[in-house]
Amino acid sequence: MIGLLGLITGGLALFLTLSKKGEAAPPESYIPTAEEISSSQSTDKLNAYYDQLSELYISGVIDYENYMELWSVYEARYNELIEGS
Repeated sequence: MIGLLGLITGGLALFLTLSKKGEAAPPESYIPTAEEISSSQSTDKLNAYYDQLSELYISGVIDYENYMELWSVYEARYNELIEGS
C-alpha cells in the first residue's frame, strides 16, 4: 500500500514538473545580422540564413522592411560566392 502511494505521488510530481516546463515562454527567435550574412563563407551557410529569414518573416518575427534589407545582403553575398567559384 505504501509502495502504491509512493508510485502515485512520484507520478504526480513528474506530471507537475513536466507541465511547468511546457508553460515556459518560448525562446526568443534569433535574427541574423547583415554582417553575419555578408561574411558567410559557403553557400550552405548562406542557404541556412535564407531558410531562417523566410521562417522569421512568415512567423511575423521580422517585418517586411527588415526582411528586405537582410534579403538584399543575402542576395549580394550569394552572387559574390557564385561568381567566385
